[in-house]
Amino acid sequence: EAKKWRQNVLMEKVDKNVLPNLIICATDSIPTVNQILRRKRKPNDIDDKKASRVMKIRYYDDPEVQHSTQSSWEYDYINGRRVPGDGRIDFDKAFPELDLNMKKVRLGSLHAKQMCWEDNGGDWGKIWNEVRTQLQEYQADDIAKGQNLGFEELINLN
Repeated sequence: EAKKWRQNVLMEKVDKNVLPNLIICATDSIPTVNQILRRKRKPNDIDDKKASRVMKIRYYDDPEVQHSTQSSWEYDYINGRRVPGDGRIDFDKAFPELDLNMKKVRLGSLHAKQMCWEDNGGDWGKIWNEVRTQLQEYQADDIAKGQNLGFEELINLN
C-alpha cells in the first residue's frame, strides 16, 4: 500500500523541480544475506518433541484454540546467497523506484550503526554533511529566486 501511495498519490502532488534532491544513504561494503533457505523439519529429534509439549502446555492452555506449536519447515538465515549491503538491506534495494531527483551516498557502516558517529563505527558525520550541504544549496537557490519558503510551505504540498 505504501509503495502504491508513493507511486500514485505522492507523485501527482510533488513537482520534482521544487524540492531538493532526495538523499539516499546506503552501505555497499558488508555481505548481506538476501536469500533465506528452507528445508523440511525432521520430526525425529527428541528435544524438539519435548519443546513442543512444553509450548503446548505453557502457551496453549485454551482447548478451543488449536495452534500448531511447531512449523514443519526450518529456515536458515545465515547460509543463503550474499550480496553487497549493510548487513540488513541489499544495496540495490535501498533506493526507491520514484521518478525524483536523488543523490546516492555510499556509507561504510552496518545498518544499526549508520546513525552513530564515526568513532562508534557509524557514518553520522557523513550523513549530516550531506544534509547540511543540501540545505545550504536549497536556501541559496530559494533566495536567488526571491522566494523564502519556510518549513510549513515545504511539507504542505496540497
